[in-house]
Amino acid sequence: MSPEQVRGERADHRSDLFAFGLILHEMLTGEIAFKRQSTAETGSAILNEEPPRLPESAPPELVRLVRRCLEKKPQDRFQSVCAGAFSSSRKRRRSPRSQTGESVCYQ
Repeated sequence: MSPEQVRGERADHRSDLFAFGLILHEMLTGEIAFKRQSTAETGSAILNEEPPRLPESAPPELVRLVRRCLEKKPQDRFQSVCAGAFSSSRKRRRSPRSQTGESVCYQ
C-alpha cells in the first residue's frame, strides 16, 4: 500500500510503482519492508519510516531503482515504468521492444 493510499487519497499509476518497489525490496531481502504487528503500525511505518537497507550484494542500479519506487511522495517516484527501466539501464538507448518490434512504452 502506497503512502497516499494509507492517507486515503486518490491513487494513480505511481501507487503501482510503489507496490513494484515493495515487491523488489521483498525479493532482495526476503522480508516485507514495512510490516509491523498491526495494520495501524504498518501504515505509520509506510508514512514515516525509510525502508530497511538492501543487501550490500544488490547492484547499485537496482538499489537506486527500488529506492526511487519507494519514495514517499508520488511526484518523487518514476512517472512511468519506462522511466524506471531507462534509468536502470544506461546502455539502453531505445524504447524497449515487444517480440513484434513495437515499442512497449506508451506515453
